[in-house]
Amino acid sequence: MHALLRLAFFVSGFCLSACSYAAPGDLRKHFGTNGVVLTPPLQTELDDEMLSIAAHPTGAIFASGVCLGDVVSGSPNSRFCVRRYFSTGAIDTSFGTAGTLLPFSESGFSASGASAVAVDDSGRILVSGWCSVLQRGQNFCSVRLLANGSLDTSFGDSGRVLLAVHELLGVDL
Repeated sequence: MHALLRLAFFVSGFCLSACSYAAPGDLRKHFGTNGVVLTPPLQTELDDEMLSIAAHPTGAIFASGVCLGDVVSGSPNSRFCVRRYFSTGAIDTSFGTAGTLLPFSESGFSASGASAVAVDDSGRILVSGWCSVLQRGQNFCSVRLLANGSLDTSFGDSGRVLLAVHELLGVDL
């Protein structure tokens, strides 16, 4: 199935679009509406950008990127976000908040964004990107999730890893 399912995510106006192809250039009509899925952004006046996608062995589709605005805290800052879709293209509203998970949205994180998502051989979802932490500066950030969206607490510090960029470069601040 994964060989037949190719997805392309891009920002179009205020909507995230996903297209599924059966063969090169042919849309899969059963995916979304005539092969296209539009996902509204978290806040209607802002654009979200999905930068990476991965298919899960269960058929779920994970997209990661930058969600502008945080429905949890009401913050207008960019947020590291992960979305889960069913194989039909419908957003899985049981995942996170209405289908979107914001793993670095609590107090102390001023801005963040995910740039890559992958599924490992055990079906766990690894999402990586950047985050700005108050009093610590810019960081490389990763989370590992279980298929249900909960943090995999066997990874890093309770499912998350933060590495300060200056530490990676060996520079003292």
